Amino acid sequence: DRFIKYFSNSDWCEYSSMGGIRIADSAAEADRLKASIKIYKHFNVEAAWLSENSFRNIAGVRWSQGAIYIPKEGIFNPHYLVAGLVNANRILGNDVISGVNFAHLESLPNGKVLVSDIDGNVIQANSVVICLSAFSHHTPIKFLRENVNSMRVQYIATKKLNKDLVSEIPPYAFTMNSGEEYFRVHNDRIIFGGGNELQEVPPKEYG
Repeated sequence: DRFIKYFSNSDWCEYSSMGGIRIADSAAEADRLKASIKIYKHFNVEAAWLSENSFRNIAGVRWSQGAIYIPKEGIFNPHYLVAGLVNANRILGNDVISGVNFAHLESLPNGKVLVSDIDGNVIQANSVVICLSAFSHHTPIKFLRENVNSMRVQYIATKKLNKDLVSEIPPYAFTMNSGEEYFRVHNDRIIFGGGNELQEVPPKEYG
């Protein structure tokens, strides 16, 4: 918890919306979202469940099974976020080595792990945490090359809309279908995208 709270610094927020709304379009999705409220609150993130009627009053739609409303939502500057992770690790007493061109990973019989770079330098560790990104399938690690299906999020935006029309659209960041669909108003345009909290994604669709 201390680690999470340290690097989740609100001063690093580049974009802040009026709030985020996770829409449930099925009973199963409603149950999943309701359960996630406990996780948000565990990390002191305010979140509240909106009933079908409450959400209908906000968005004017009749098909939803309710939604989660998160009053504070935004986008972190990735540089600050990574720097925060590094600093938090150092505060916890961990060594941080950067600028290394990874080459090989090997598990030893004693449970230790050997990590080597392209220059032949070797580090012995008790454990290794592998952080994945859209480019993880290029890694030298055979297991990751064979099992990581990278995906990227496509965003499209409308042309600038009439301000009277924009004023009729609720000023929230909306997410639905387990994160596959996302939309919000930004600078008099509607931005559409998705993929920010996908659960299990079939490789044949997103690989």
